[in-house]
Amino acid sequence: EQNPVIYNVHGYEAGQYTLTVGITDGCTQSVKTDSVIITIPPSPCNPGNNTGEVNGQTISFYFTAGGPRGGSYFITANGSGGDLEIELPGTEKPVAGVYQIEPLGDNWRRGSVRVRLVANSSNWPASSGKLYVTVTNDKVTATFCGVPVFSQTWYFNATASARVTER
Repeated sequence: EQNPVIYNVHGYEAGQYTLTVGITDGCTQSVKTDSVIITIPPSPCNPGNNTGEVNGQTISFYFTAGGPRGGSYFITANGSGGDLEIELPGTEKPVAGVYQIEPLGDNWRRGSVRVRLVANSSNWPASSGKLYVTVTNDKVTATFCGVPVFSQTWYFNATASARVTER
């Protein structure tokens, strides 16, 4: 195809690609793309920047930061009413894309992310859903909407949403 569309890709898959075609007599022909651009779909919700919500409680984040720690890249937000921690594999700043939220534990691969809120005197780890990442002026914004979370203190399920931008 002249302008192919590939679905379910991440921002880190942008760049140059090479197509090599083999011909039956053993000859090959290669062509390289100029640049592959990944277009990120918009988030399905639009929470206010540096705000979150879990189990009906609104959180206003007064401090946000991002950076490497250990073998991961963390985006953290502290606020009145709760805190948020987003962990991405690797120590590089994340690129724009849609990341799959994985439960805390051993499932860890490129393109996935772990999300945990602390609010209402409980840890609220997310178990699934999508995290939308955009990058503007080298600042990462992460948004998630209605993702399932589980209270590790009160032992019940709820949903959470948030949008945070590194400062």
